[in-house]
Amino acid sequence: MISKSFSSLVTKLLLAATAAAQASCGGSEPPEPVAVPFTVVGDIFGNLYGEWPVREYVIRNQAELDSAWSTFLSSRVPPAAEPAIDFSRFALVGVSLGWGTPCNAVQITGISRTGSNLAVAYSSVEPGQVQVDCPLVQVPRLQFALVAAPVGMVTFQRK
Repeated sequence: MISKSFSSLVTKLLLAATAAAQASCGGSEPPEPVAVPFTVVGDIFGNLYGEWPVREYVIRNQAELDSAWSTFLSSRVPPAAEPAIDFSRFALVGVSLGWGTPCNAVQITGISRTGSNLAVAYSSVEPGQVQVDCPLVQVPRLQFALVAAPVGMVTFQRK
């Protein structure tokens, strides 16, 4: 039979070993997200003007860009050329919400990084909401931005 004091000693040793392991890994607190700079490269006025499938985009390499570009219907004549992106330095993130008025445009409002993971915050007013002095012309509701590589998991948050 194991004595109560021996059992208590083993429990204390296990707790101390667990605490030491957590401390050696940087503790149990997750790192704070850090705001990162980004450059808007595509919006309703840029060379990415046209119809994009409604979705969130994370493009880390040329093959992913080629795949996304193949779904894009350019509104320019002649059609816009696929942009050249240095994927060793950058990734492209974006949001397309279909068509709406310029008052319903998508705007990437911030990007934060935790390790290699990104959180992309964006805003847009839903079509159909009453807005004063808004032109009735229909435009694509989209925006793309370049952000420094590497890019791991990406979450999109509508604000």
